[in-house]
Amino acid sequence: MKGKYFNIKKYGLKAAREAFGISKSTVYIFGSSFKSPKNPRKKEWHPEIVEYIKKRKEECSRIGQETLKKELEKFCKEKRLKLPSSRP
Repeated sequence: MKGKYFNIKKYGLKAAREAFGISKSTVYIFGSSFKSPKNPRKKEWHPEIVEYIKKRKEECSRIGQETLKKELEKFCKEKRLKLPSSRP
């Protein structure tokens, strides 16, 4: 296929068939394989951690991500909380 993304609803079936040179059934098969999950995973952070981050951002709005992470690690260790991962 030529493009990585193509919105069938926006451009239509005919445009998709012409753009990629594929049959109608292939367009529908290809489109159905890229649906978003029904129940996406949500962040579950302890409320104390969220409050700590908000408080630190109010005190020092220019605090960097790395500095905040180091402080958060220390805070979580003291409170015996699970440190949230930076990326899922």
